[in-house]
Amino acid sequence: MGRWYINSSCFQQKGNSRKAWKGRALVVVKSNYEAGEIKLSVTSPTLEESAINIKMVK
Repeated sequence: MGRWYINSSCFQQKGNSRKAWKGRALVVVKSNYEAGEIKLSVTSPTLEESAINIKMVK
């Protein structure tokens, strides 16, 4: 599974999990310049799990 990167004025973090802020999260995907597929999934104790596949082309 790929890793994601968050950048804001108060923090920078790389990882495969992150807590939401006021029910929102921003994900920035850093390219490795290779074609492939990224699966981004979200879970919550109170909401249904959801996922999206992002196709990366070279």
